[in-house]
Amino acid sequence: MSLENELNEVITSCKNIVNCNYSVIQKNQNVNRTEAGEVKGNDSQITLENIAQDMSGILQNLRNHLELFKNKSDMNPGSKRNNAPLKSNSNASKTKKNNKPNNKPNNKQKCKAPLLNTRPMNKPAVPLSVKSKQSNLSSKPQRQSSMKLVNITYVDVSRESYDPLGIIRDEVQRAIREGKTFTVQGNFPGIRRALTRRGWIEKIHYLCYRLRFNEKLKEFQHHSIIELVNLIRVRELSDICKRLIKSKLLANHQVDFYWAYNCDCFRECPDKVKMTKINKFRRAGFSYTSKQGLCNAFQKSYFPRTPGASKMNHPRTYSLSRNGDTPNFINDFHITASMSLLKWVVNNSIAQNCKVISPEGKIPLSVFDFAVNECLKFIKKTIYENFQDDIIEEAFEHEWANYLENFYKAAHMGGHFKDVGTVTEQDMVRRSNYILSKLKEVWPYLDIDGIMNIWILKPANGSQGVGIHICRTLKYILDVVKLNPNRRYIIQKYIERPFLIYNTKFDIRQWFLISSSVPLTIWMYKQCYLRFSSKIYNLRKLHESIHLTNNSVQCRYTKKHRNNALPTYNMWNSSQFKNHLSDLGFPKVFDDIIYPGMRECIIASILMLQDTLDRRTNCFELYGADFILTEDFKPWLLEINGNPALHASTPITAKMCPMVVEDVIRVVIDYEKNKGASTGEFEIIYQEFNSVSGKATPVVGTSFQPEYCHSPLANKTNNFKDKKIIASNLNDIIDLGAVNCIKETGKVIKKILEDLMQLLNKRQQRGQEKINTCNAIVPYNYYTNNMIRPEHSVPAILSSTGNCINCNHQLGMMQ
Repeated sequence: MSLENELNEVITSCKNIVNCNYSVIQKNQNVNRTEAGEVKGNDSQITLENIAQDMSGILQNLRNHLELFKNKSDMNPGSKRNNAPLKSNSNASKTKKNNKPNNKPNNKQKCKAPLLNTRPMNKPAVPLSVKSKQSNLSSKPQRQSSMKLVNITYVDVSRESYDPLGIIRDEVQRAIREGKTFTVQGNFPGIRRALTRRGWIEKIHYLCYRLRFNEKLKEFQHHSIIELVNLIRVRELSDICKRLIKSKLLANHQVDFYWAYNCDCFRECPDKVKMTKINKFRRAGFSYTSKQGLCNAFQKSYFPRTPGASKMNHPRTYSLSRNGDTPNFINDFHITASMSLLKWVVNNSIAQNCKVISPEGKIPLSVFDFAVNECLKFIKKTIYENFQDDIIEEAFEHEWANYLENFYKAAHMGGHFKDVGTVTEQDMVRRSNYILSKLKEVWPYLDIDGIMNIWILKPANGSQGVGIHICRTLKYILDVVKLNPNRRYIIQKYIERPFLIYNTKFDIRQWFLISSSVPLTIWMYKQCYLRFSSKIYNLRKLHESIHLTNNSVQCRYTKKHRNNALPTYNMWNSSQFKNHLSDLGFPKVFDDIIYPGMRECIIASILMLQDTLDRRTNCFELYGADFILTEDFKPWLLEINGNPALHASTPITAKMCPMVVEDVIRVVIDYEKNKGASTGEFEIIYQEFNSVSGKATPVVGTSFQPEYCHSPLANKTNNFKDKKIIASNLNDIIDLGAVNCIKETGKVIKKILEDLMQLLNKRQQRGQEKINTCNAIVPYNYYTNNMIRPEHSVPAILSSTGNCINCNHQLGMMQ
């Protein structure tokens, strides 16, 4: 007989054994119930599910080559043919020893039966034998059965062994009912782990198959569900196959949570089907997450300045596109170069790095006078713009070109002014200090601008440091823009005096989260990390390894001539930074200045473009803000990234990125359902008033006392017999404190009106008289080498002809 026929014979015998055993057990159970006084009910009949469970156990033992039966006649006594039993190789020797001619049945020898599971559904598996069954029924009259009960052992066969697809389908249906389906676009294992732990099921995005980390997904993505079910039993492929099956079952379902790279997710998840929770806001033109958008906001929007809440510190930025701010940038470059020359004179005089003036100098003193006059013009335009009727004469383009050429020689090449014997270095320093003190009152960027007038040119849509130029000359900037007409650029003033750690430049990456736009809710992560450059800070060299701190840039360079306290992977976490500040003697500067300053910048940057923020519900977004610190520990916002790096590029990010991703899920999933849930390291820094729910941002402070607005009556009663107010009770009703407050307010208003009238009278008198005085004091006229006249009581602003541009008075020798 062939092996196939023998196997069919064994399976047929097994079915008979299942039916016989189940019938005998059912009869014995009915007898016990009847004798115990119970009502004999209709027991569940044998079903296909019971048979499937039993047969799965039999086939499993067959696969494992177990000896199921010793003798085919023992399994099927009514069979006329004596078929050879199936035996395993391990029991072959035992079979030969026991194979003796004996026609009498041995009652003492137990008949080996398959490991079957013939118990009804929802019944515990209990081992059962003939002896134990007979001992249980020995004290009671037993009903004799014509069928022989075969000795079997029950095995708990799980549903996963015979219906794995049904289990997976049930899990998918449960996730759909509970709204726990998600899609992750890209490689974000932290997001998948966080959602999977919460019982969510993933619908795999097609881009995930292209990642180099998902070779197995790519290999089995085109398999059918039936083929994947057959592969589940392979231990190495079980998880992959289950994940693919679940994703295929969700093929026509719009997920409830979508984590994406860009805004294409709104097209894949239309709102008319379901309001999917998406980790992006729709972009309205240039938003604050782009360099161009932040530049436009800086130029055109107001900065909400609330002490302790919002304040913007952002370097001056201009757009150099076709319809951009190129003329404004050129003017800024000119005036910054004028200020830089004055600072160069003062710094060199103090540090004695090089001579300011010498007989061998090649820079004429007229360049210094030009810088002084331009700074004075700038002060006048800034302070007296609304009160000055005279038009200030602007310098010509060729004059600026000549000045910039000499400025580069002094500031960049170490040149010095030519000594003609009429002006000393002390005179130049005194004039420079005076002008700089006036500029400090009107120009907040004076200290951070430095003396080199360096600017940084960035592509408007660039990232990871690609296409960035560190520039020191105006001609180079305009040439780069001209040679790339199809690329939009923004130009930003380079902060030349940053706070350094071991003479190395760094910036700070700070995460923050907008969990809702209606009402606007902003969260800030309590931890951050620092990114270092790989070279010592040096303004004489403009290489990217010195000035760009992007990890994608610095990973290309070796770390030479740098302090060994800095790690080779160029990163610190906030705890290490705090320890360093403590070692420098500033243990509280991070919590008192740096962290609050970053919080104020983040709030201001969002509020100034809040009107353009997408108002769609079920949207949130994680951002990465880049800050740089100046020497006074003030943080300056450089840019905001809409897709911050969340991969493990260094040991610092390998630890922090999974933490921030987990905490994002806590905020947008757990906290949304339960306001008492943990939000990890995220804290709310801003929440606007919600006119719909009536909830507002918690306000910390002292509430007004009732006496502030009115004086409570001693006898609070409304049972007046007369509705007349008696004069003796007026003192109880009128609040004297409020009256005094109104009186004081009236006095202040009166004083303001008087000052305004005086100002108008002076303005009228000034228009009627000819003013022969100027608005500045200059000890010398370097064009005529003469002292100024006594009638010039305030600094004079000189034109190229040596005349005062205010009164057109020719400055000559003092009489």
